[in-house]
Amino acid sequence: MSETIETPHSSNVLAYEYDEAARRLTIHFKGGGVYDYDGVPPGTVAAMRSAPSIGRFVHVSVKPHHVARKRA
Repeated sequence: MSETIETPHSSNVLAYEYDEAARRLTIHFKGGGVYDYDGVPPGTVAAMRSAPSIGRFVHVSVKPHHVARKRA
């Protein structure tokens, strides 16, 4: 089960959810898109949470390494 975490200080990411059992990170972008990234390890999510810029972290450390699926 995942919990939606809002990111009010991010200019790009509205919120995210992480399902540790499925290793699925879901990102809700402020532009309106919602994407699932599979195979994301817990350590990556922990690093994202403490990153100075969540949007930059997603762009550099999540997008290039995990296949994205856009939700309809």
